Amino acid sequence: MDRSAAFRCVHTVIGAFVAAAPLVLALVVLVLRMLIAQAVARDNQAARTQAELEEVI
Repeated sequence: MDRSAAFRCVHTVIGAFVAAAPLVLALVVLVLRMLIAQAVARDNQAARTQAELEEVI
């Protein structure tokens, strides 16, 4: 493999990583949003449960 072919391979790999980076970032953002939504739902449920408990006590 001559030098120019090796550089072409390196550029191809770097290009693939650069192309995949926005997809990975979008996936991370999606997962974080789902986790935040789940945490908010659990917090609301905990507040409702606490209110019911205070009514009983």
